[in-house]
Amino acid sequence: MQRRSTLFPAILWGILIFVCVIYSYLKITSGDSFESNVLSLLPNKLIPVEDQKISDQLKKQVERRFIILLKGENSVEGLKLAKTLKEQIQTVPGITISALDSQRGKIIKDFYYPFRHQLLSQEMRNQLLTLSPQQIANNRLQTLYSPVRSYSPYQIGDDPFNFGGNWIQSIVSFDNRFVATEIPSVTEEKEAWYLIYGELQLSPFELEQQNNLLGLLENFKKKRGTQKMKILISGLVFHAAHAAEVAQSEISTVGFGSLLAIIALVLIVFRSIKSFLFVLFVLASSSLFAISVTWLFFDKVHLVTIAFGSTLLGLAADYSFHFLVKMHATGSATETRKILFKGLILSCLSSVAAYLLQLFSPFPGLQQFAVFVASGLVAGCMTVLIFGVLYKLDSPTAIQARGVYGLLIEPAYRRVAGMGIWIVVVALLITSLAILSLYRQGVVDDVRLLNTSGSELIKSEQKVQRLLGRFSGQRYFLIEGQSSQQVLERVELLEKYISEKTQDNANRILVSPTSVIPSLQQQQSDYRLIQHKIFSSNGAIVLLCEALQSDCRWVNPQSRFNPKLSPDNIPRPLASLSPSVDLLKNNTAVVFLRGTLLDIKTTITDLHVPGVTYVDQVENLTSILKNYRLQVSWLLSGFYAFLVIFSLLIFSRKGIIVIVTATFSSIIALSISAGTGITLFHVLALLLVIGISIDTAVFFITPGLDQETWMASTLACFTSAIAFGLLSLSQIPFLKQFGSVVFSGLVCAWLITPLIYYLLEHFEKPRVSLGLIK
Repeated sequence: MQRRSTLFPAILWGILIFVCVIYSYLKITSGDSFESNVLSLLPNKLIPVEDQKISDQLKKQVERRFIILLKGENSVEGLKLAKTLKEQIQTVPGITISALDSQRGKIIKDFYYPFRHQLLSQEMRNQLLTLSPQQIANNRLQTLYSPVRSYSPYQIGDDPFNFGGNWIQSIVSFDNRFVATEIPSVTEEKEAWYLIYGELQLSPFELEQQNNLLGLLENFKKKRGTQKMKILISGLVFHAAHAAEVAQSEISTVGFGSLLAIIALVLIVFRSIKSFLFVLFVLASSSLFAISVTWLFFDKVHLVTIAFGSTLLGLAADYSFHFLVKMHATGSATETRKILFKGLILSCLSSVAAYLLQLFSPFPGLQQFAVFVASGLVAGCMTVLIFGVLYKLDSPTAIQARGVYGLLIEPAYRRVAGMGIWIVVVALLITSLAILSLYRQGVVDDVRLLNTSGSELIKSEQKVQRLLGRFSGQRYFLIEGQSSQQVLERVELLEKYISEKTQDNANRILVSPTSVIPSLQQQQSDYRLIQHKIFSSNGAIVLLCEALQSDCRWVNPQSRFNPKLSPDNIPRPLASLSPSVDLLKNNTAVVFLRGTLLDIKTTITDLHVPGVTYVDQVENLTSILKNYRLQVSWLLSGFYAFLVIFSLLIFSRKGIIVIVTATFSSIIALSISAGTGITLFHVLALLLVIGISIDTAVFFITPGLDQETWMASTLACFTSAIAFGLLSLSQIPFLKQFGSVVFSGLVCAWLITPLIYYLLEHFEKPRVSLGLIK
């Protein structure tokens, strides 16, 4: 009957684990089970647009584009290399290379021809407003006879003052160093950087697409290793690829490092294949259940979750070690489960609670971590309790290493605890110094804590933006209105405001859709200005013809204003030149800022253009980090208060062991790890430190501190320390902070919990003695 009562739960649990195996296999073979999108780890509400379609479209405009700049030993060699690289990239599936080639140039030229005399760049508009017709005619005469020809797409009769050429050149030029040749280039210190501008057909987070593009670039560099060549890259696809590479490296380091340590420890300490297989089964069950539950809740599991979740191996192994050590002492699996049942359940619940508190986070990444590890811990505990009773030993076998506790460890702790009040004074002094250190360090809510890109990649990105005058996708103005024309008019009001504030042309600071398609109101104004200054009876065209000694019969101006230039008929090759032209169809526009040319927050203090919102994603994320750090701090305080009440109710006076261990370990761990300031992730890690401290203290209280309990706790601490120690070496900043805090906390808890246990026993002795005398 007893055997049936143990087999039935084991069969049910085994069936559940088998279902997890099948489910995991189906998810993995579907090819859509993992993701490397670092943005999916962040809160969704970074772009203040209520319409999700607009938000998604805005992301695509920025996410799918990339830039490669190449410089050779000289301009001729650089052009040759750029042509070769461009041809190779064009062979990569899912990538389109954009260039100002003859076909694209013809599309743009033909499109703007009917509107050539109603479009003015800011620079040309200023000239017409400030110069007299005679000055305008003289300037045009000089350019006609200049040996350096300017870009002129139309016949001189159709566009005698080259307004159309000036307009098109203002669109395709990133800045005045841009040269629109066969392979466009920019110059830096008289050296040419050749531009390859591409667009992805798929998401930049598609691993196969990342591997194809980066593999091609690596092979290109290797084959030309002896040539003097430099390549700069810019685009989300490169950052995503680096993040995926780092995550895969973390999985290998933390996961396999923890697994090897556990295997070595089991074989060395227990010297039993049966024990090894038992621990391996617990770890496998824990991991399978964790990833299956995470897939059920999140559909896709992030690679960073796997990296962080690799610490689960060290935590789940703890339950196995406690069970195996105690069973080797008692010789009975059933008796062992009876002794450890309360401790295992309380330990599991405290750790799970510490992780699940992170579900209150606005970060989807932290929520996924919490579900993964919490479900894995539950599975590990259940597997030990259900399958542990089926484990059989031929005879009780003492583990030789545990004898060290009785000979060295226990006497040492008792001697130190015998100092009584002096130990308390020293502990209070250390705690006070640690708190003072934390106060001086302060707090840090820097968004760069979330950065997964290497320093070289960031430097390359910054240099590309500087060379091309490119915009930053992190700071922009969001403009909304009742119609596309109203949106364009508001964009022009914003440009006018920025120009007046900075005393500079707005197009040097802003990247806006009006550079491709001005509002009809602005087009009409420019048309009237051109008619007045150029084509009137005393306009510049008359003066130019006199200077050329011509009757001007060859002049073919635009006969009337053309109202058909609107967002609905912009050709695709032209729309791709401005990131937010497509959004105009949704009565929305985005105006980006070029690099860091302007401290925009101090400039727009009195901006009152309706429908205009300034968005700074860096500031938004920093604010989110700060607010959530405050929320988690209050949550941590509540969790700690609950811990105090719970410990005293469940363990009475011995609850002091749990309270003091958690308090001291948390303060010391935080002071050791928060060298540059306390962050959100330090505070979140404290939840885990408290959970681990409770684990250690609970097992020392129930079943009690003896050589078996100390041995099991030491093994558990060792495996967890390896897992979180490896995590503290992570290249991902917030994982590094998690690992550092938890590693310091669990080592501290392992060291001081026996001391607190014996110290409490030391202070209770006088009371016991007094009771005996009475």
